[in-house]
Amino acid sequence: MKYILLLTIVLFSFSVKAQIKSKVNLIPERYAVNKEKPLQFTAGDTLIIQCDTVFVINKIRYQFYQKLHDNILSDSYMEYEDYIATLKNELAASQLAYDELKANCDTTAVLARETITNSIISLDSLENNLKETEGKLSESIKKLDGTKDLLGEIKTDQKKDRLFYSIGGVAIGILTGILVTN
Repeated sequence: MKYILLLTIVLFSFSVKAQIKSKVNLIPERYAVNKEKPLQFTAGDTLIIQCDTVFVINKIRYQFYQKLHDNILSDSYMEYEDYIATLKNELAASQLAYDELKANCDTTAVLARETITNSIISLDSLENNLKETEGKLSESIKKLDGTKDLLGEIKTDQKKDRLFYSIGGVAIGILTGILVTN
């Protein structure tokens, strides 16, 4: 029994000594969703894990992933810089084209307004001319109707004159025949 007690005391002292040397590290729940730098632990550290999953990798594998990550970032960064520069150039060209198109549209709008204004003035003038022409046509039609009536009267007077001269000629012929016979 002495040996068991002695063994228990020795093991207890080693465990206390191991706990004193080791560091207790807490991995909280928020660590599962953060994007901070990975945590480093050394031999003899004690971990208390409160999040649902933790992956442990060794130093060599971590260095491999770190180099891979740095290479991807540097390549992607340059590609993104080139892409952003290209987009900036395209945006500048598009803005220039837009400005030119807007200037053309503004000029076209001004010209269209001027054309509409001139057209309205021309149409008003044309309307006035048409009203004057219509009035003159009405007067001409009235004069033509008057002339037609006058010509009708003249024709009637000519027929009367012809009839009158015919009757007069016959009367003169008869009188002349009577006078000659007598």
